[in-house]
Parts: sequence; C-alpha cells; structure tokens
Amino acid sequence: MSYKSITAMLALATGITQVASQICAENIVTTHAGLEFYLYDDSIPENNYRPLQLRPSKEGPFSYLAIDNSSPTLLANLDNGVLVAEGLDSDGTIFDLGPVGFLQNYTTVPLSKPTTFGQLAFANTSSFPNASDSQWFLSGASGTNTYNLWHNEPVNTLNGVQICEADFDLNEDGTPWYYFQYVDWVSYYPPECEFVAVLTNVSSSDQPTC
Repeated sequence: MSYKSITAMLALATGITQVASQICAENIVTTHAGLEFYLYDDSIPENNYRPLQLRPSKEGPFSYLAIDNSSPTLLANLDNGVLVAEGLDSDGTIFDLGPVGFLQNYTTVPLSKPTTFGQLAFANTSSFPNASDSQWFLSGASGTNTYNLWHNEPVNTLNGVQICEADFDLNEDGTPWYYFQYVDWVSYYPPECEFVAVLTNVSSSDQPTC
C-alpha cells in the first residue's frame, strides 16, 4: 500500500471544489459549533467521492464504528481541541451528552509494532478519567477558513488517521465493518488499512447542492 495522505484536513467546501461538487446538501450534517465532518480516502476517483455515514456498533468493543450509506450520521464536535460525540434527538435536534467521545491513545501490551495507537473511540469518558487526548489542535492553512487538524507527536515518527477493515462482521446484511485509528509508528504499515483525511466545513453558508 502506498503512503497516502496522513494529515487530517479541515477545509471549506469552497476551497475543495472538485470534492464539494460531489456532495449533496442533504448529506451535510452540521454540529452546533458549525463543523461538518466527512471522511474520504484521497486515492479514490473524484466521481466516486461520497460522505460516509457512521454509527456506533451494536456489539463488540465500544471503540468500533460501522460505516455504510444508510446509517444515521454520528455527529461530532471539537471541544477544546478534543473530538467529542454529539447526540441527535428523535425530532432531529442536537442534545448534549457531555464528554461521551474522545480520541484515545494507548499502548499495546505486550509491545509490538506499531506500539502506540490512537483510536477514534466513543464512550463515556467518566469511566476513563483524564482519557481525553488534548494533543489535537487546529492550525491555519493557506486559503480562507482553511485549517489543518494536527496532533503533537515525537520527532521522527510517521502518523496518521487510518480506516481498517475489522476481522468480524456485525452488520446484518453481511457488509464489512471498519474502525478508525490514529497511528503513531516508525516503519509498520498495518494490512487492510488505508490512510484517510478528515474534512469539515467551518461555515454553513456555502453548502453545495446536488
């Protein structure tokens, strides 16, 4: 697998016109902070681009998410540099669940390559005191309202957000499950994984139409 985009990007839709032209307005979900999240693999053709729908798994470890086109969108919000989950009420309004989601770093035991993972995990952080990862931060990039989402890492390491096919099947229709992880490693490329970038609009004023 070739080394793909490893930086999580935050950008206005107007700043990524080739991608934005493929987004339908009804697929856009905006958090109360005005952030709109999409996940994409930068190697796919532009005409195959589509936003992915996320949902918590019905079974299995709390940190796994299902990905398909029919699931309700799992909202997310940046809170003081930490990615947290948001709840959606039955009438479509957003309600505050508190700190229910976070980007979690952990080290495998016994140690093996890669030794350090960061996982996009959704769980009640009250069960995991001080578990939220505050090392994520926004940095301005070229272009209006365009930002990079960075993570502080030790020097001489490769890092990035990956989407990996899980080795279990929890979807009733037999389609694969996937999980996201933030990896920090030196020379190991996990199989069945691809690098992805996270895009978001920081304003809802320029939503594209179909």
